[in-house]
Amino acid sequence: MITLQKQADKDFVVLNFSDFQLSPGEWSIEHKNGRIIDYTLKSLYERVKPDLVTISGDIAWCGDYEALDIMASQLDKFGVPYAIVWGNHDQDGGSEKLIEAENVLSKHPLFLYERGPSELGYGNYIIAIEEDGKIIEALIMMDSHDHARCYDSEGKEIFAWGTTPAWGKLYPEQIEWYKEQIDMLRSLGCEDSTLIMHIPCYAYRDAFKEAYKGETTNISIEESYKSEYWNEGYEDSFGVMYENICSYPANDGVFDAISEKGAHTKNVLVGHDHKNCFSVVYKGVRLSFAVKTGAGCYWTPEMNGGTVLTVNKNGVKLNHEFVDVTHLL
Repeated sequence: MITLQKQADKDFVVLNFSDFQLSPGEWSIEHKNGRIIDYTLKSLYERVKPDLVTISGDIAWCGDYEALDIMASQLDKFGVPYAIVWGNHDQDGGSEKLIEAENVLSKHPLFLYERGPSELGYGNYIIAIEEDGKIIEALIMMDSHDHARCYDSEGKEIFAWGTTPAWGKLYPEQIEWYKEQIDMLRSLGCEDSTLIMHIPCYAYRDAFKEAYKGETTNISIEESYKSEYWNEGYEDSFGVMYENICSYPANDGVFDAISEKGAHTKNVLVGHDHKNCFSVVYKGVRLSFAVKTGAGCYWTPEMNGGTVLTVNKNGVKLNHEFVDVTHLL
């Protein structure tokens, strides 16, 4: 467990980036995408003044160690520690490449990371935010892997799209590990946690369907903050769904485990879907898509920026911070 200290007289601010997915050349200020990411990072660090940065996966393309090193060097300049979870594109080339990616990032002194139990994947660990000797918030960082096989009740394999196996999910062993960590945190007096992973859990589908008055959002991000677009009981929702939710296509057991533990985890933050940024409180748990950072891979320019977790003794407040880059397009 990694422990960070919160000052008693101020909030602890976590700034989350997601889905950079830039090649080495794209990080260059001479490339349009490089200018976009440079402006976005500088704007967010200056505006948010984070105590910690998290990255919710798809940092680069698997095996692109130079891009990882450039990214870390860019973040080093701001003097703020940063922690990651791996995305599917970070690890779709196998464990050897992922281990080398760990080695590249570990050379940077501000990089925070633990591999965690080897049987669970790569990067299952906890960051504890402590104030006056007590953990007031725990960030549970988990590996949602790459792809997984999915079967129906009759044992027939289900495919999420095309002929490709379903998007990854937490293993059953990971879910048990998660529950053990909640028990451990409670024993230490911590009553609040946030789960950060890359691929959304299945409950995101149920949450949006129940919360939003339509099926998919065709409204602007600005309009999404109006309660009129959300069903009764979900008026504090915001954000849009501009693409299908790319989760494992069946109940993965994640939300069941969160509920079983009395919603100790009150926020779940994921990346993966570049054109989704909705945030919905579903059965007492806020399920949020992180805002994509930069133009890597594919994007929607108006959905560019980061997501902020503001931590204090009253819990965690989550909000999106958007950065307008139209002048760079």
